[in-house]
Amino acid sequence: MAATPRRQDEPAFNGGAQPVPERPQDQPGRARGPLALLAAVVAVLVLVLPILWFAGALAGLAQFLSPGAMAALWVGWAVLAAIFIWMLIGMWRRAA
Repeated sequence: MAATPRRQDEPAFNGGAQPVPERPQDQPGRARGPLALLAAVVAVLVLVLPILWFAGALAGLAQFLSPGAMAALWVGWAVLAAIFIWMLIGMWRRAA
């Protein structure tokens, strides 16, 4: 098995524990800001559109269900939406 080639700035391996040479941190590119914005927009759409779709489906059910059943569905939807938003805030705070 061939040895992996070493970089120019690394010292030769002398056996035992060797210090790791310091490397400069990655520098952000020019597209970092727009790509982060695009990722945020896509994430919001992926997370919010199912809730909006379900709200639209509930609005479409209004012609088939009684007012009491529609109220119960809307209350259930509101509870699920609140839980979803609470989870998003928790994930955001944990990631920060």
